[in-house]
Amino acid sequence: MASFCNSWKRKHNEAIKLSEEIDGMILERSSLAETSSYARGHASYMRRKITILANGVQTLKNLLAESQGKSISAKEMSRCKDMVEDLRSKAYQMASALDMLKFSNIGSLLGQDDIMSRVIDMDNQEIVGFQRTTMKGKLV
Repeated sequence: MASFCNSWKRKHNEAIKLSEEIDGMILERSSLAETSSYARGHASYMRRKITILANGVQTLKNLLAESQGKSISAKEMSRCKDMVEDLRSKAYQMASALDMLKFSNIGSLLGQDDIMSRVIDMDNQEIVGFQRTTMKGKLV
């Protein structure tokens, strides 16, 4: 369990740092002239970073799925799932800010074609938490 926690936390911290870097790049983008070649290259670089972030989110989800049968507590598992969903939502918002059409449905990019696939393995308490988060507008 310790190796899972260390590995997962390290990957989560990397994803958080990447999302912060992308946030800074998006803020910087607003000060650039849209027609400059630098602005186009900058946008392309941000798109690549967002793709890397989406892949990182998928890796975190896969690590959680692998640890399902191990000795990680249900509370810790739920907390990790919430943290992954927050990152996924943030990646979606960043992609939307750049009008990345291929990310318009980031759920399908990450292998989630519909809402039901997200809640299949949740218990009632987790579903209620998911509903609250959705109602607050943090998820799509």
